[in-house]
Amino acid sequence: MSSSLRSLLYSTKLSIAAFLALYIAFAWDFDYPYWTMMTVYILALPTSGAMHQKGAFMIVGTVTGGTLGVLSAAFFGSEQPVMLASLLLILVIATYFALRDRLPSFYMFMLTAITCLLVALPGLDTPDQVFLRAVHRTQDQLVGMTCLFAVDMLLFPADIMKALRDMVDGWMAALKTISLAALRYEVVGADEHGRAVDKAAQLDPLSRQIRYDSLDYSARRSRLSAVLHTQGLRLLPVLSALADVDRALTRDRVPPALAEVRSDMAQWLEADCAGPLTEDLARRLRHLVLPVGTDAAGVLLRLQRRYLRGIYAGWCRLAYCHRQLLAEHPRDVRLPRGARPTPTNLAHVDRGYAIKSALVQGGQQLSFCLLWSYANWDSPFAALGMVLGTVFFIVSAMADDPLVVLRALVFKLVLALVVVGFYISCVMPYTTHFETLIMGLLPAMYVLGSQILKPGAILYAVLPFAMLRLGNDGPGIGFSTLINSGAGLGVSMACSLFWMVLVMRKPPGGVLRRLRKDNVHDLERVVQGRESHGQRYAWRALDRFIMIHSRVGPEGGRATGIMARTLREMRAGIEVSVLRQQQARREEWRQPLDQWLQRLDEQLARRRQDDEARVDPALCQGLDQLIARATAEAGLRRLSDALVALRVLLFPTAGLSEAM
Repeated sequence: MSSSLRSLLYSTKLSIAAFLALYIAFAWDFDYPYWTMMTVYILALPTSGAMHQKGAFMIVGTVTGGTLGVLSAAFFGSEQPVMLASLLLILVIATYFALRDRLPSFYMFMLTAITCLLVALPGLDTPDQVFLRAVHRTQDQLVGMTCLFAVDMLLFPADIMKALRDMVDGWMAALKTISLAALRYEVVGADEHGRAVDKAAQLDPLSRQIRYDSLDYSARRSRLSAVLHTQGLRLLPVLSALADVDRALTRDRVPPALAEVRSDMAQWLEADCAGPLTEDLARRLRHLVLPVGTDAAGVLLRLQRRYLRGIYAGWCRLAYCHRQLLAEHPRDVRLPRGARPTPTNLAHVDRGYAIKSALVQGGQQLSFCLLWSYANWDSPFAALGMVLGTVFFIVSAMADDPLVVLRALVFKLVLALVVVGFYISCVMPYTTHFETLIMGLLPAMYVLGSQILKPGAILYAVLPFAMLRLGNDGPGIGFSTLINSGAGLGVSMACSLFWMVLVMRKPPGGVLRRLRKDNVHDLERVVQGRESHGQRYAWRALDRFIMIHSRVGPEGGRATGIMARTLREMRAGIEVSVLRQQQARREEWRQPLDQWLQRLDEQLARRRQDDEARVDPALCQGLDQLIARATAEAGLRRLSDALVALRVLLFPTAGLSEAM
């Protein structure tokens, strides 16, 4: 099916659901019938599972926000300043959780804030209607949701399993390309890593949406796809570690048995991890004996064997979960420890940025309320400006450059005002029956349905419907009220822009530099002993690696260098945590390790200020001395492994064998 035909069918489905919802709202004499139609377009997503998931979050957010709005009006309705303060507090808290949430459930927190404002703000003038407004809001959403789900089930239902299968196959293929290159001593470009990380970012939401689909064993398939996502991401640092060891250890020093295992692992991967090689490789890796050696080269061979075992175990897990995902009756699996959704914006990996954004949201809404009070606007117009201003701010704060997004939202706002003005003057005066109303709205609905899946296109549905206020008596707005609504939205946008420029400035050097500095600062915490859990640091660093990769762009060697350095920093944090553990157990190693780690901390501080800071030669020499001492003593295998791993991580261009 061509993309144009698919878009036409999808637009038809949405139009049918929207008009059905509007007809029911008119027939049952709803107070806000346009909300039912808005719900259809707000929930419009590519697959049924995604729509069901967003619908569930919508209901939870609406009920929570409505309850908070009713309670706020009930307790503080007679004291408007106190009531506004309580609403601002709810808004700040909801904004923080919306920005920190990596799942589509962020919409639940955003809708909690929106519904609370929608229910409570008009209650400043009509406090006796607050509860009914909350009920009507929930009622309208349930009707719109039911219409959309029913039409989606009967007309052109989207197969989420096919989309998930295609995404998993692409993810596995990208991982296989990188793994084969590492096993065959080949260099992998930034484009291959980019393809893998992009597939991981797309797989993550699908793996969670499938739980809400009517598919058999949907919960098990959701966990299986989540394991595929997490296990594959954790394989990338191991592949990077193998490549670093390969650079430090020349191929002529690799024993034939180890070289044969690598070659057979590559063949096994090409055969989709199936066949007689599976058990044979497990046996050979388990009993692989390396030449006896106490020097650094012997440690490198041990590290190479350890990484090969990790790659084999990871691919066995991936292949098993892949087969179970496609099976008719899949077996259940447990999520790996520390599994987490893929981060997509700075607030996901930086709690301080999320807190600042939430406080700025409160500040800009407070300034809007002061202007509202000073200008003595009608509550409905001010409420619309405050509600949509909340949405605009949260959406823009999720971007790397909020000002760019906010300016784009201004364009959408102006276009929505033009569309509403056109309908008020040229269409609505001639719609005397529901049938003529449908004919008047149909062209716009088809155009909207064909564009709704594009980023930001949902505002083309929300803004016109919210301002048109279509009811049983026609549009609930005229040119004068349209101008007032536009003025309220304009002031809200101006407040947002003011606070964005004043506080939410783009970080110096951009988000990429901010992420790089945060990663180095986090590594400093491990080196200083303030972070004792190396795995937790590794999970945070892997999050930043994904974020950094999505922002470096196709810049050739620079992109490859930045990503490789980020992965090395992540692995360095793990090895340093091992040194800290060994230091606590061995008194004689406490002072020399402390001295070297202090030098490393000073180097990281310079690196945080200047990404291209020159490495202190004494740092490398001191590490070589520690390696020589550790390899000469018996019973220090774990310590020597960590020291040699740090040597090839921190100084990949200096040959280890020559230095020793």
